Amino acid sequence: MRSYRHRGTPYLFLLPLLLILFIINIYPTIFEIVTSFSSRTMGMTSVHFVGLFNYRHMLTDPRFWNSLWVTLRLLLFALPAELVVGTAIALLLHNSPYRKYFLPPLLLPIVTTPIVVGFIFKYMYQEDYGLLSFFMKALHVFPGFNLTSHVHTVLPSIAFIDFWEWTPFVMLIMLAGFNGIPVSVTEAADLDGASGWKRLWHVQLPMLRAEFLVALLFRTVDIIRVYDIIYATTRGGPGVFSESASIYLQTAAFKFRDLGYACAFGFTLVLIGVALATIFLRIARSGAQERA
Repeated sequence: MRSYRHRGTPYLFLLPLLLILFIINIYPTIFEIVTSFSSRTMGMTSVHFVGLFNYRHMLTDPRFWNSLWVTLRLLLFALPAELVVGTAIALLLHNSPYRKYFLPPLLLPIVTTPIVVGFIFKYMYQEDYGLLSFFMKALHVFPGFNLTSHVHTVLPSIAFIDFWEWTPFVMLIMLAGFNGIPVSVTEAADLDGASGWKRLWHVQLPMLRAEFLVALLFRTVDIIRVYDIIYATTRGGPGVFSESASIYLQTAAFKFRDLGYACAFGFTLVLIGVALATIFLRIARSGAQERA
């Protein structure tokens, strides 16, 4: 009897945590799934089951596809630059004896609240008094308008904000990977006569495949659900040219007050994120098996 009580004690201590987890994560997820199959207006108590109507409406909604296209373009603008520059900075810091001086200021962007970053860049992009506009005028490359107000420059401008804020995150992951490479491996490469570039390309980077995929996964999911910096700078404008998936989701829920459609949209984004995470994890697992 005593041993049975001892076996149940850990679960008793975990009970409050499991209850909090259910309230914060599991119940909202269940509510979202159930509501996605119903017609429900925010502020109204009446609920009608409509089956797959919200999902069929979503697939025929031009703004849904536009928001996915905007999100994909933002991903293509920001993610490759973050991965390449973050890895390059991590390599420089790994080989530098002064990294303890450079690392703290480089981490400032990721500890700044994204909505604050968005408002800062909103004013920096102002054509009259913005700091970035001032430097572009000094270099004679200023186009003559606010970069976030033109259809051709708004997404690259937002991508640059995301790049500035989250490249240090990629750098931190890759720096941990570089520090985890055994010294004996690089010494063996040096003894074999490998140059610095060959050692990096054929020895170090292949060993950082797992870290690279972790950075790729986190940043991909984050960009899919990006909201703060777009809301602070453009709120989806001009028109819908910067209306990402999260911005349109907020519009559907709080402006159109169509909670059923918004839940269907949100659950679709969750499925996209889960699918991408599964693909990345399988690639990482296959790479680990090949190295083994």
